[in-house]
Amino acid sequence: MHWKKYAILFIPGIIIFIISIFILPADKIFLTVIVPLICWVIYYAWVYIEKKFKA
Repeated sequence: MHWKKYAILFIPGIIIFIISIFILPADKIFLTVIVPLICWVIYYAWVYIEKKFKA
């Protein structure tokens, strides 16, 4: 696992996640699930692109 990349995405992601829990209305709280999913997609895309250009 690429810990630096993971930390770069995790720290802002968790902050945005926590803030969005408090900002969003109760009926839209399910949208907070999008934040970790986006971070996950960015992480794997970043790793894939890095491997592609190194090979």
